[in-house]
Amino acid sequence: MTAFNDVMTAEAEAAQAIEAAKEAATAALATAESDRRSTLETLEGELKQVEEAERAINDKQVAATVTKITAAAEAEVADVRQKFAAKKGEVTTLLKQRFQ
Repeated sequence: MTAFNDVMTAEAEAAQAIEAAKEAATAALATAESDRRSTLETLEGELKQVEEAERAINDKQVAATVTKITAAAEAEVADVRQKFAAKKGEVTTLLKQRFQ
């Protein structure tokens, strides 16, 4: 029965080795998942910082563009009002001359 005992011992050792390998794989997976989460959180934080910086730059550009457009529109409105006022004087003078 020594051969049988040897087979049974080998089988028990193999079962223990398989169980140890499963435990090692489970631990490795848990560590990898933890590392992945940590890396992901770090990258999300960095991305948020980059996003905030880019948003600030974009907000400044938008504000500058709005200011430029507003100034141009105000200049055009002032020009039209000035031309309208000049024409108003001409029309008033013309009407006074025709109806007198």
